[in-house]
Amino acid sequence: MSDRPEADRPSPLPPRADPPAEAGRRFQTVLFGTYARGDFQGLYAAELDRLAGRLAPARRLADLPNPGFIAVAADGRRLVVVGRGPVGSPTADGRIAALRIAPDVQSADLLNELPTRGQGPCHVALHPRGRFAAVAHYAGGSVEIFALDDDGKIDRPTDFVQHHGAGVDPERQTSPHVHSAQFDPAGRHLLTADLGLDQVTVYPFDARRGAVGPPVTPPGAVPPGQGPRHAAFHPDGSTLFVINEMGATVTVFRYEPETGALERGPTVDALPADYQGPRRAAEILVHPAGRFLYCSHRGEDTVATLALDPAGGPPRRLGAAPTGGAWPRSFDLDADGQWIVAANQNGGNAAVLRIEPETGLAVPTGCTIDVPDPVCVRLLPQTAPRPS
Repeated sequence: MSDRPEADRPSPLPPRADPPAEAGRRFQTVLFGTYARGDFQGLYAAELDRLAGRLAPARRLADLPNPGFIAVAADGRRLVVVGRGPVGSPTADGRIAALRIAPDVQSADLLNELPTRGQGPCHVALHPRGRFAAVAHYAGGSVEIFALDDDGKIDRPTDFVQHHGAGVDPERQTSPHVHSAQFDPAGRHLLTADLGLDQVTVYPFDARRGAVGPPVTPPGAVPPGQGPRHAAFHPDGSTLFVINEMGATVTVFRYEPETGALERGPTVDALPADYQGPRRAAEILVHPAGRFLYCSHRGEDTVATLALDPAGGPPRRLGAAPTGGAWPRSFDLDADGQWIVAANQNGGNAAVLRIEPETGLAVPTGCTIDVPDPVCVRLLPQTAPRPS
């Protein structure tokens, strides 16, 4: 359903030169990190048919407790996963694990795992060269860097940064809460979104030592009480879009790749003006064509579509698609930006949304599959064989 009149909608997306079926890339593997317990705990996978927009039933790749967030290496077979608590424990103590997916994509082997120094790891990202992983700790308000060896194993921690301070909200911002850590496209800087401090901090990154330098000043501050959660770069690398969990808003920053400097632009509401429900925005991604961005909203239980202005104006909400379940914590786009796979944590399922080429809007397809307590979605960058 669109919130914009027909005449005010963006022009169509450019045609795709290589339809999935003709390019031999019809099937793409989708990974699901979960908070499932007992007999259902683990890392799951399913095949997305990119011609039909359908998901095959999910299968368990690895029996791994609380594989909450996943980072995928460029080869599409090595993974880094963060989880909370030792085996069998729900505590906030954390760990980082390395896995390798089998050639038949039917299982994943645990290479090794190490404890994290910070509590409550909630996000992990790989450096573009694949030799370091950055882990964000929500409960501990910190970020930690780990080195990876040539086989993809976690070698050792190389740096640790503790955030300090508080925000304006007396319940959720009494201390720092680093909700994500990611590298810029060139790998020169590490960016952290801190929900507790209402800021995005940029650190110069030394890719030889796996260490950060003093933070770039001033940090990228969002409006007070908004609670930044995740961020996504525009394909041109010069604009950063931040989804604010507590405000359900998007803040736009101009990004200087050489220095890491952030210049704040507009903050726009990503929910309808008359929305009265809980504000718990979660994920944000930019379409590969750079014309649209998408963000998920727990409470409204939708993925919203926002149009990006090539002239630099604020993003405009076009509409939102229900995700076919409750609490859509995470989603990902397929290789051509044709489909969205959304994970409904409280619904215990995953759904496929279609991106309309004429408008960029995400719309439901009606396709859902069961996945126990899914909290992260990652599509592998390489095609996978269709399961037998």
